[in-house]
Amino acid sequence: MLRLSFLGLLCVSLSGCWLFYEPQPSLPDDDGGGGFVIDDDAGTSDAGPWPLDKMNCTWKGKKLYGKIEFVDSFPDLKIREVTALADLKVEMVSALPSRCGQWEEVTSLPHLRVKRVTSFEDLSVEFVTAFPGFP
Repeated sequence: MLRLSFLGLLCVSLSGCWLFYEPQPSLPDDDGGGGFVIDDDAGTSDAGPWPLDKMNCTWKGKKLYGKIEFVDSFPDLKIREVTALADLKVEMVSALPSRCGQWEEVTSLPHLRVKRVTSFEDLSVEFVTAFPGFP
């Protein structure tokens, strides 16, 4: 059985265009009826469209907690400071930054290099005194 993607079917049914014809492998039907195959993840990569991993508290594989160095060039992460609706709430601590959103500022051997920007940020950050992490 031949199946068409929604765009291919639309093009074929409206204009007779064969350029968007996308044959899909035949799948067994439970009810024996026909159906359409729709590609839900078209245009996305394996990493997903957003490099933020909230479950592991990482950005592109780098931890969003631990020792942080604020830099002006070659950052791992660009942040914009906001007062509401932040992507990440950050608590600055003086020792043992082990929870998501806890940052300890250092000048050498950081886990993450961060640059403060006013536009084109990777994440918006709200600095808090308690309850760091994702809202």
